[in-house]
Amino acid sequence: MSSKQQDGENFPRMRREKEKVHEQQENGIGIGWGGQTLREQLEDLEIKTEETGHYAGFEKLDLKTEQPIEYEQMFAQLRGDLVTARETSKEVAATPIVEQEGELCYGLFTPEGDSIAVSTGIIVHIHTMSEAIKYMINHDYEESPGIEPGDVFVNNDTHVGDVHACDIMTLIPVFHGGELVAWAGGVNHVIDTGAIGPGSMNVSQASRFGDGAYYTARKIGEDLKLYNSWKKDYPDKTRTPDFLKLDERTRMTGCLMIRNAVNDIIDEYGVEKFKQLSREAIEDGRRGFRSRIQKTMLPGTYRGVSFVDALYEGQDNLTRAYANENHLMHAPSELHVREDGSFQVSFEGANKWGWHPYNCTPAAIQGGIWVMLTQTVIPNSNVNDGAYYSCDFHLPVGSWANTQNTETAHAYAWHFLVSAWAPLWQHLSRGYYS
Repeated sequence: MSSKQQDGENFPRMRREKEKVHEQQENGIGIGWGGQTLREQLEDLEIKTEETGHYAGFEKLDLKTEQPIEYEQMFAQLRGDLVTARETSKEVAATPIVEQEGELCYGLFTPEGDSIAVSTGIIVHIHTMSEAIKYMINHDYEESPGIEPGDVFVNNDTHVGDVHACDIMTLIPVFHGGELVAWAGGVNHVIDTGAIGPGSMNVSQASRFGDGAYYTARKIGEDLKLYNSWKKDYPDKTRTPDFLKLDERTRMTGCLMIRNAVNDIIDEYGVEKFKQLSREAIEDGRRGFRSRIQKTMLPGTYRGVSFVDALYEGQDNLTRAYANENHLMHAPSELHVREDGSFQVSFEGANKWGWHPYNCTPAAIQGGIWVMLTQTVIPNSNVNDGAYYSCDFHLPVGSWANTQNTETAHAYAWHFLVSAWAPLWQHLSRGYYS
């Protein structure tokens, strides 16, 4: 089917969905499953997961057990569509970061924000998009500014869900029958955010106010059309407006391809089967992760430490006098591997945040560790947020890994983030060797 034919079918479909949502709103019915609000649905999922130890309370994988071929077909189809969306949409971009280097990825998420399937690419950003969706739910975006068919959201705020400001994400809700059934999301690394210095990762700023433009889970369009205010605001904050406009079209293209793919799956298999797949795939991913840990690592506690410096004393390009000092990142890490295959990563003892652009947030740390594990421990299993649900993290409040200070700079969080991974790789290696 040509793209023009698909658009001809999908735009009337979107209008019908929007009319349905408006009708439900007038009657006090939420956009979640069974008339729940998204906050109610998220809370219900969290309770069931906590009480049963299984994602969403799915102790049995009925679809996978009773219809294994269909289960694998559906998941493989979604996974293939995500990869296709990435490979197709990146040709829209003009920046070497996206078009040549390929720093672009897409994810398909549950209404609650958990990834079901992912594309290829720099998939560290899959979990950061999860955090952004949960942020919108927990801050009642369903009520204001509203979440409706055709809406478009953007985020690059590290304290909401991101690694650093140059990673900009686009999120589009997918509806069926007046219910939000999924989110399509894409992230790419842009070439300039309008920071105090040119480029995507300037390192001379001491605080957030030099990182460039931050967009905090903002609604930027509806009916798949961007607001005029956004089209004016966004380019004016960067030194490379044309590149960023094409990057945005890249993300929009991929997200719409994913939305169409979900509609195709629902048309072929039915919405209830799609809902079941979205739950079972994540629980399947959680079990697959634990199974691999049980097979490849010896239970116990693995300890290590890493350091990296950040030398700023006497630098002429500093923007604040109080940043005129040298820093040493201290990352003592412990990996606690349990007999059931779950484990905890702890950074207890990490030193405090600083007036430099290398600070991290929990979303960045969790996303970074998540992508590392999916490409080492479970490269052949269902890669989704099931792996995340098998892990827990202890990130001391006030440390460089969990600043809880919205004034901190994060433009080059990777400097500390990647350095802190070194002992974690050693933990995995020692556990495997043991």
